Amino acid sequence: MGEIVFLLLSIICIGLIFVAHKYFGKEEFYFLAVIYAVVAFVMSFKTIQILGVNVNANVIFDTGIIFILYYFVNRYNYKESKKLMLTVLICVLITSMFLITTSIMVPSLYDRFSISYQNMLLDSLPIIIIYPISLLITMILSGYCFRELKEEKSSRFIKMLFTVIGIAFIETCIFVYFSYAILIDFRKALLIALDCCLVKIILMVVFVMLTNKIFKVKKVKQ
Repeated sequence: MGEIVFLLLSIICIGLIFVAHKYFGKEEFYFLAVIYAVVAFVMSFKTIQILGVNVNANVIFDTGIIFILYYFVNRYNYKESKKLMLTVLICVLITSMFLITTSIMVPSLYDRFSISYQNMLLDSLPIIIIYPISLLITMILSGYCFRELKEEKSSRFIKMLFTVIGIAFIETCIFVYFSYAILIDFRKALLIALDCCLVKIILMVVFVMLTNKIFKVKKVKQ
């Protein structure tokens, strides 16, 4: 079941990037990035099992954000890419502040849902704090690497593969490992981080190839 959900969400994620490229413009990409940021943040509290390995559920839409950034660097310019990063970061920080604020509100004595919701957020506080930091570092690193790769002429695809492997490793180390190390223990956190890193690398390689194909599709709206 987890594999089907993962595949479906992956198709939706890259499919929406294709639709935004073909039928819409830059403004719609900003809107899509904001949606992906909120969805990735909310899904970061869950894990799903894929082929026997546990993976953080945000891996798909988190990858989608990185490849919207990749799209911006290659289609527009780095200044526009920085605006995208700032927009996504502000959105994530607002979501984080909202979750923290609602977690410290005193629930009604008989409101069991609010009590459960509050306990869940308080238990997941490391994720709420670490995810925005992880996303910021990943976006800055990705933006710089994509900008440098844009100027490369030789072996560009091979260098791109090594780049996304490095980005996936750093992102999972910062977010998944440290979040789960605080929530559970260091050994289990390391295993989840390694599993998540492997899946994210595979997903990012697939997204690289598909995004490069999307660039070749003629746009309806310029």
